[in-house]
Amino acid sequence: MVEKNICQKCILPQEFPGITFSAEGVCNYCEEYQKEAGQEDLGSYEKQFLEFCASHKTNSEYDCLLAYSGGKDSTYTLYLLREKYGLNVLAYTFDNGFISDAAKVNIKTVTENLDADSIIFSPRIELLKAMFKNAALNDNVYSQAALMRASAICTTCINFIRYNSLKLAVEKRIPLLIFGWAPGQVDARSIILKPQPAFMKKSQDVFVNANKNYLEKYQDIYFLTAEQYSDGHGMPHFVNPLLFNEYDLGKIKAVIESLGWRNPRDTDSNSTNCLLNTFGNYMHQKKHGYNPYVQEISELIRTGIITREEGLERLEKSLDQNIIDECVRKLDIDRGSLGG
Repeated sequence: MVEKNICQKCILPQEFPGITFSAEGVCNYCEEYQKEAGQEDLGSYEKQFLEFCASHKTNSEYDCLLAYSGGKDSTYTLYLLREKYGLNVLAYTFDNGFISDAAKVNIKTVTENLDADSIIFSPRIELLKAMFKNAALNDNVYSQAALMRASAICTTCINFIRYNSLKLAVEKRIPLLIFGWAPGQVDARSIILKPQPAFMKKSQDVFVNANKNYLEKYQDIYFLTAEQYSDGHGMPHFVNPLLFNEYDLGKIKAVIESLGWRNPRDTDSNSTNCLLNTFGNYMHQKKHGYNPYVQEISELIRTGIITREEGLERLEKSLDQNIIDECVRKLDIDRGSLGG
């Protein structure tokens, strides 16, 4: 069956920003991908990463700080850091109040089996709930570009993790801040990145201002201060190792299950750690007409990591009404404010 108003190669719909279709029903994103295919030398990024690790090996208590959600991708990233690259890792987990109980078990099991230190940071829940509720009802605080890859709720969470983990890395003088982003989740230019203090300070200010009613008085507790940014020393490199390693879902599953990781049964088809992800998808779909995972899934289809049929199935199973209802209750959101 040919789907109407959806790309015939990937699954981007007509509602996706900037999309156009050829006479054959193929979107401009797929056509642009074909032009750029094969141009990226991923091996050079791994070489650069290894050289950096060697030159900074003895400069810090830890070789790297990993933003560790307990999901499948960050778990496989932790495995690579410990077993392939032999790094001393501090695994940092941001507890947003909606982490699956199964994911919490996975975090403890895997960090123990990989002999990695683990920190779980749980900010005050009323602050988090206020921020997430604001994101659900007022997602215009974020740019269209940000919302093309993630819901406003997930973007809020991601920003908090970025700036809070950056503070921890700087204060502990850890030279590498590692993220478990997989192909399709971030731009390829983010494989290895040296953030500029002035840019990071400006980006952090934008995020705090978007949540100023909740974050303003806590920003110097949770994030780097203006003085720390102006100093400019100790800013870590950001690295996404999954983008220069083979991304084979079957292999990843086998490896992490051998470490004791188990797939949670209470999350949606696009998350293996967070219940709030489902509610974010739901609100994004209502407001923008497309699921925020369509870009990631479409890139996985283009690169042959999953089939188009698998991508369509992931979308179909991404909105569990029971999870949505529980998030609405926990966030104390009036159903009437969500619209029809």
